[in-house]
Amino acid sequence: RQMCKETDLIVNILGGLLILRFGYKKCLHIYSLCVTLGQVLFATGVSLQAYPIMLLGRFMVGCGAENLMITQY
Repeated sequence: RQMCKETDLIVNILGGLLILRFGYKKCLHIYSLCVTLGQVLFATGVSLQAYPIMLLGRFMVGCGAENLMITQY
């Protein structure tokens, strides 16, 4: 569980820097796209029973969703 907290911290810092550099509107679209593509990858991985694809999709959803919450507020 400790590793998840450290990973969240890194993802949030990088996401915040992207928001400062590109602005809220662009990042809102980027993070939404990341979540959407992650869900598609995850669903594809489930239907193909390919665990690495599912992990990649879940990783993309996690990175996009964390930063999407920051961008919305």
